[in-house]
Amino acid sequence: MIEPNLVGRRLLPFLPTFLSKVVVIAAVVAGISSTAAHAQCLVRAQAGAAFQELTSGVASANDSTTYGSSATSASYGKLFANSSVSLSDTQSDGGSNPIPIARFEDTLTVAIPSQPGLFSGTMTIAFYVVGEPTIELSAGGAGSVHNMNTSYNMIGSRSGGGLYSVNGGRLQGTGSVPEMSTVGTVPAPGRVEVDFPVVFGSPFTLAFDLITVTGGNQVLLTGQNGFVIGTTTMSFFWDGIESIRDGSDNELLSQAVITSCSGTNWLESQAPPPVPVGPFVWGCTALGALILVRGLVRPHFDAA
Repeated sequence: MIEPNLVGRRLLPFLPTFLSKVVVIAAVVAGISSTAAHAQCLVRAQAGAAFQELTSGVASANDSTTYGSSATSASYGKLFANSSVSLSDTQSDGGSNPIPIARFEDTLTVAIPSQPGLFSGTMTIAFYVVGEPTIELSAGGAGSVHNMNTSYNMIGSRSGGGLYSVNGGRLQGTGSVPEMSTVGTVPAPGRVEVDFPVVFGSPFTLAFDLITVTGGNQVLLTGQNGFVIGTTTMSFFWDGIESIRDGSDNELLSQAVITSCSGTNWLESQAPPPVPVGPFVWGCTALGALILVRGLVRPHFDAA
C-alpha cells in the first residue's frame, strides 16, 4: 500500500482524496482477511457494489461512476484488476471510483510418501506481478489544477501470516509541485520467487489479493481546456512451485505429493507464453529451448 508520508507535503491539494482511498483499501483488506478465514478455497472479484465469489471457475465484477470505471476477475492462479478515471472539465470523482479487488485462496497439503509423518521443510513458489499505473495530462494553463492518483497493491499471505507484498503508484499534483511523482515499485516487479516454511502433512492456506486505485480532481479556469486521465491495470499470474526442500539438511525433495482444496495443479505455470522478440524463427527456437531447460531444472512432483 502506498504510504501517505512518502508523498510528503508536496501534494497537499490531492491528499484528502488520496488518504480516503488508502483508508478504504485498509478496511476492505481487513474485511477480506476476516471473512475468508473460514473458507478452504475460493475466488472473489469485487468492484464497487458488484461482487462475485465462487469455489471454482472465474469470478468477475464490473462497476462504473460518472467519471470512472473498474473491472476485476479472479481464478485460481490468475488475478486482474483495472480502474480508470477521465476528467475533461472542472470535475472530481469525489473519491467514489470503485476500488477493484481480486482474490484467490486455496488450502494445500504437501506430503512426502517415502517419509510419512510431520516434519518441516521449505517451499519455493514463483509468480508474476505485471502492469504499470499511467497518467495522461494536458495542462489547462496558469491557475489550472490537475490531480490524479494511480496505484496498486498485491498482497500474498499464508495461513493468516504475511508472505509477500508489493505496491506502486503515480501521483500528479499541481500544488507546489506540478510534475508527476512515483511511489513504490513502478512498474510492477515482474517475476518473483518466495521461500516459506511448510510442515509436511499439515494443511496450509495460500491467498493472494490484487487491488488497484485510481482517482483525482481537475479545476479549469474560464477559457481553459485540459484533461487528466488515470489508468491502473494490473495482473497476477502463478508460475508454479520451484522446489520443496527438507528443513533439516536442505535436501531437494522430488517425490512430494501436493493436494489442494480447489483441485488446482499448483505445479503448473499459469503465466501467458512470452511474446517472441525479433525474427519469428529465432523467437520460436528460443522459446523451445527455454521450455526444455526449464523442464530439466524444475523438480518433478506429483499433484493429487
